[in-house]
Amino acid sequence: SAARRAGVTCAARRAALEWLGVFWFLRGAQGSAALRAGLFLPG
Repeated sequence: SAARRAGVTCAARRAALEWLGVFWFLRGAQGSAALRAGLFLPG
């Protein structure tokens, strides 16, 4: 049905957003760790 198809689309979009959020979180954590290493390590 159309309602179920809309629900599947909504769930897929939510899952994609969750993966995107995890990806950006990990990327940000990696970037800040590199920044900290650059600040605290000589050279």
